[in-house]
Amino acid sequence: MNNKYALELKKLSHAEEQIHVKHSEALPTKVRSSTIDIAKGIGILLIVLGHDAGFSGYFPQFADFLGGIRMPFFFFISGVTFSLGRRGLTDIAIARADAWLKPFVVVVTIFGCLNILRGTGTLEGLVLALTYGTGYTLSPRAVWFLPHLWLLYVSCSALLMHCKYLFSTSIRRTASLTILLGVGYAVLDMFNNPYENNDCFKITEFSTALFSCGLPMSADFLLITAVFFIFGVFMSAAVKNFKFSLLHLGVALSIVTVVWFSFNDSMNLNYRQYDHLFGTTALAFSGIYLMLGLSSLLGKIAWVEKGLIFIGRGSLFILLFHMPILYNFPAI
Repeated sequence: MNNKYALELKKLSHAEEQIHVKHSEALPTKVRSSTIDIAKGIGILLIVLGHDAGFSGYFPQFADFLGGIRMPFFFFISGVTFSLGRRGLTDIAIARADAWLKPFVVVVTIFGCLNILRGTGTLEGLVLALTYGTGYTLSPRAVWFLPHLWLLYVSCSALLMHCKYLFSTSIRRTASLTILLGVGYAVLDMFNNPYENNDCFKITEFSTALFSCGLPMSADFLLITAVFFIFGVFMSAAVKNFKFSLLHLGVALSIVTVVWFSFNDSMNLNYRQYDHLFGTTALAFSGIYLMLGLSSLLGKIAWVEKGLIFIGRGSLFILLFHMPILYNFPAI
């Protein structure tokens, strides 16, 4: 009797296992979009190129032009890859702190200690960099994006969680993002541009002068970066299934050409520069489409695709350490 019962039980387990296998095979496999990784790779290369003094010196106009595209594109792609899911705000804040604030603290501390040993920095300057975390207080300056990305993710997550009404329809999304951009543009205009006030990049101690140059974690341009990030969130599905259109590419290229050659409108958020609310915004969004179109075309060339995907997936490492490398290899 026991043997018969054991045999029936074995048959039942085998049947359940077969059902489980068939069900697993029927489930769709989640495939990472290569277009996004290629786009990230291009974005990282544009950022590195923009920080190269040699390139900026030889091609200043082109460097300014790329300035109006690369950071909007970076924050847009960050939004495309963002997924709110069912996570709580605390979980998101902790996870992003682990991913971005930890490497930020490590890199800034290492460079700060080296500067102290060389006699070019102070302990107060290091503490200031770690706590204030904005471009003009940091060494290397380029890591300002890490604390700002953390602030951006947490702020946008809270907005998307608790203000769903604002984004429930296409009209409300457009209106909400337009208002955010307008207010962000007005807020940014309240702070000094280092081109006009070089003292901003000479601040090495805690003082009230800090707040005239910018806010902690670059919060003074948070509303602007949030527009590109949230737009990326809403366009995520379209980007992952991007279809190249010669007509759309031509329209985007025409807008970029008119805006740039007629008005020279650009941006440099680290310098609190956003030249024109409409011109700079048109350049940014048209440039985003151009970058997506370029990513789609380059994805058709196998060896280029592999190289850009490799760069895109190593983006954090490149962003953290490209500045010291550029500084130690003089322009040819």
